[in-house]
Amino acid sequence: MIGMAGDRGWAPKIVEDDVDKPATEATYATPTPLLDATRSSIAAATHLTAADKGAVEVLCTLALKIDTMDAYFDALADDAVDKDLRPPSQDNVSIPTYLKFCESLGLTPAGRAKTADPASGGKSAGKLSTMKTQRPAG
Repeated sequence: MIGMAGDRGWAPKIVEDDVDKPATEATYATPTPLLDATRSSIAAATHLTAADKGAVEVLCTLALKIDTMDAYFDALADDAVDKDLRPPSQDNVSIPTYLKFCESLGLTPAGRAKTADPASGGKSAGKLSTMKTQRPAG
């Protein structure tokens, strides 16, 4: 969708060498501030593993969508005026979904608090250590 929409002026163009790369790695010719911040947060998150790769990819895709959302809706509104159509409804789902993904990956204060192990001084606890501490004795 991004490659096709780029000629309409609202979607960021992917640098030619990165066309086949996923959103977590592709370079865009236009600024993508939320995607850049998301990539930085992911790089700083030492608790993420290869098992999180799918969720991380979705998070980066959502970040890119949010970065391009205003220009996209402006283009749709222009089309609506030109064709005497009803203006498009604004997207009120992407940002809350993005924040839920961030929290589930432990990239927000609330998400980090949910995965913190009090015995480790606030460091993230893995699933195995959490299950061991919650296992009944006997």
